[in-house]
Amino acid sequence: MTVITAVLLLFLAFLTHQVWVECCDKKITARTNLYLFDNHALLKHVYQLKTASSSVICGRDCSFDSNCASFNYHTSSQVCELNNVTGDHSPTDFMQLQGSAYYDGTLRYSSCQMWYKAGHRDSGIYIIYHDLTGIQVYCDMETDGGGWIVIQRRQDGSVDFYRDWADYKTGFGNLTAEFWLGLDALRSLTTSGQWQLKVQIEDWEGEKAGLFMKCLLYQVTNTR
Repeated sequence: MTVITAVLLLFLAFLTHQVWVECCDKKITARTNLYLFDNHALLKHVYQLKTASSSVICGRDCSFDSNCASFNYHTSSQVCELNNVTGDHSPTDFMQLQGSAYYDGTLRYSSCQMWYKAGHRDSGIYIIYHDLTGIQVYCDMETDGGGWIVIQRRQDGSVDFYRDWADYKTGFGNLTAEFWLGLDALRSLTTSGQWQLKVQIEDWEGEKAGLFMKCLLYQVTNTR
């Protein structure tokens, strides 16, 4: 099942203009745990900088400050940065940074559909969570009722899709342009709930083909 699913998704990536997945399990709820992102930091939103002997102390200071929505902790310099927003509110400023760690404990959504139901109607980059892992995805809030995760988009030929298995496993491209989200991300996303897969074929002139598919997508487990 897992091999067939992976091969089907890769086959669709070569043929289609855009592919979406949507979670349709109504039992999935938002999470409010404290989340850690190793080697990440939220930039441009620091309102207070201080020295702290550990991330625990930094987190304590954040919890005592009503203005603190998240914090970065830089291990080597023992610098604690308090942020006034979270990575969810500014995903373009949420960046990889070696030796740093980002924490926040705000409300978490595990699908674009949950963001849509919470009142967000603008298509764009969002962060969704499964277990303690955050994944940046592009949410389509307009197509077919909204709330779809776009897992692949081809529109202008700017990204080479003739790649090896390793690239299709980890993903490539730019979420705001052409990209493939990656089998590892799909594996994380589909560990719980039922998901719908929607495929639309379109030519380079923007004309949609007659072929259209929507089906249930079950768990993608083994991507080795």
